[in-house]
Amino acid sequence: DIPYLKSGAKLEIEFLNQAPKDVRLKNYLLSSDGSIKYTEKEAQETPVQMSGKTASFLLRANPASALSSNIHDYESGAVLRGFLLSCRYQDGRECNYTFLVRSDAL
Repeated sequence: DIPYLKSGAKLEIEFLNQAPKDVRLKNYLLSSDGSIKYTEKEAQETPVQMSGKTASFLLRANPASALSSNIHDYESGAVLRGFLLSCRYQDGRECNYTFLVRSDAL
């Protein structure tokens, strides 16, 4: 099951061992098969706040979700969102983490 979160929800990601020195978060709209729904350029950069070993961000509506002409895409929880969290650590390692949520179009 993919969790449903309302727009405006605060998400937190806790790093167990070491906090990254740099993080970037991209937010994609996905089709039901997991492919990117529109194009890569519709991916939204999402601001992330770091506090110690915890990264947090607010789940804002992705403007590209309003591009759909399918009325069912505007039902509660109908938008599948994929996130790519790219982290760079002090020792030069780079790691990518992905996760999914369902949310609303607007």
